[in-house]
Amino acid sequence: MSIGEIITIISLIIAYSGALIGIYVNLRVKLKELDVKMIEFEKDLINFKRDTFMSIEKMDIKNSTDHNSISDKLDKLFDKIIELKLDSNDRIKVVNEKMNHINGNNGKE
Repeated sequence: MSIGEIITIISLIIAYSGALIGIYVNLRVKLKELDVKMIEFEKDLINFKRDTFMSIEKMDIKNSTDHNSISDKLDKLFDKIIELKLDSNDRIKVVNEKMNHINGNNGKE
């Protein structure tokens, strides 16, 4: 082998080694980029879960508040119905007494 051929072989080995090192470095950079994207994705997922949990908690509080408000309104409505029923019973009693008085019963049967 001549010196030129030896230099050519050494040059090719150096070129291939440089290419392999370049590929290795490029792959390492891509892996690091993927790691960074994975970390960002995990942070986004954690934020999404937190926001979802907070939304559910707010909805639960709102539903509880709405339920209490509706229950209070129903209680007031039932109280009013009972009050009106008692009033109407008293009125019916008064009307019956007046009718008995007019008919001459004066409460006696």
